[in-house]
Amino acid sequence: MAAPTDDYSRWFWVYFGYNYVKQRAFAYCKFNSGVRTLEWNNVHHILPVYTTWYLSKDPWYAGFAGKVRKFTLAFGKGVYQESDYEDLQRISRTGTRPNLVEFEDGDTAETQYISQWYENVAPTLDYKLDDLDDYNITEYGFSFYYRASLYYPVRQDLGSLRGNWRFLGGLSENGDCAPAGRRGDRTLCIYDRYWNAGAGLHFTTYDSRTGNMNYYKDIPQDWTKEYDNQWNFIYFGYSKKLNQAYGYIKYTRTGTVVNLEWNDIAHIDPLQRAFFQLGKTPSYKYGLNGRFAQIRLDLSPDCYLGSQSAVE
Repeated sequence: MAAPTDDYSRWFWVYFGYNYVKQRAFAYCKFNSGVRTLEWNNVHHILPVYTTWYLSKDPWYAGFAGKVRKFTLAFGKGVYQESDYEDLQRISRTGTRPNLVEFEDGDTAETQYISQWYENVAPTLDYKLDDLDDYNITEYGFSFYYRASLYYPVRQDLGSLRGNWRFLGGLSENGDCAPAGRRGDRTLCIYDRYWNAGAGLHFTTYDSRTGNMNYYKDIPQDWTKEYDNQWNFIYFGYSKKLNQAYGYIKYTRTGTVVNLEWNDIAHIDPLQRAFFQLGKTPSYKYGLNGRFAQIRLDLSPDCYLGSQSAVE
């Protein structure tokens, strides 16, 4: 069954069945580019006393290089099908956009997520997409407004910040955006660096080809003029097609825009699990102090915004 090369680098769904009464076999493959089928008529099988099933490797041939998911083996009346596979397969879309609340403009409690500086608090937002329906997610990105504060919702002194990092927000594949060097922690993650080595933001992703699981770039910032108690807009995204990640921040008080680019990097695609968190991640003891608004997460095709003009 021939298919374009690009189809074999993506998830595809396969059905293969036989009907003894009809003496017929039928194969169905749903690729990203479309459906292909094969059929065999007047095929006589001997009714088996027992069966042996091999997946990905048998005793005679080299193993299959790839991944297999959602394997099902069934016998008996009704398992043979030539159509209506929706009950069996879940690779039914080429993109998905989670339904997060889209906040309206305005500085009111009803339109914000509050992040608190407390010990061992839960994440401000903990959005889990496990066992994704779509197996071909190769672009993703998120954005939000964030307003840092030393006084709201918890009053802090400067000593509580000195030498400490805070998790601002990000996307991981294991639900913990913290330990540098572990695969899956830092798919797209941002940290708030206070007075340790100078105030700034720490954007980090990874490159599977070089084994750099903490590929970061920093943005220094003027705490009082650009950051403290001010709504600032942040975007971070990745594209498999371009092998690129892009980070963006606009400091609304000064109008300053900073762009970050990671070129020629590769994530382990497609994305199979996703955890989107804001304000706190399990490996960090304290939460972030401030407020989030207009939070968006996008995993749909062509969602990647790879330039300042695309974001704005």
